[in-house]
Amino acid sequence: MLNAINVSSSSLIELVNDILDLAKIAAQKLIFEEVEFQLEPILIDIFKVIASRAFAKDLNLVCNCPVLNKSIIADVTRINKFLQTYWETLQNLQKKGKFC
Repeated sequence: MLNAINVSSSSLIELVNDILDLAKIAAQKLIFEEVEFQLEPILIDIFKVIASRAFAKDLNLVCNCPVLNKSIIADVTRINKFLQTYWETLQNLQKKGKFC
């Protein structure tokens, strides 16, 4: 029960943040952070989340990513959200088998 509440509250927070971002975009007030960071830890975290969801749907998730040991400069929050949405969309389109 607590897990369902936690997941639901996280989803609600994400939805509210997305709506606020859309309002900022419409008002031309959205500011992108420029932070230097490693992409690999973000990819690993997203992979863990997506892998557990894929397992629950009886999907085989395959990740053939080379090790990324270089830093990039970008907005960490936006990159994370984009990658998460991208992989979730791929996962939703795949009904069975595997996806990469």
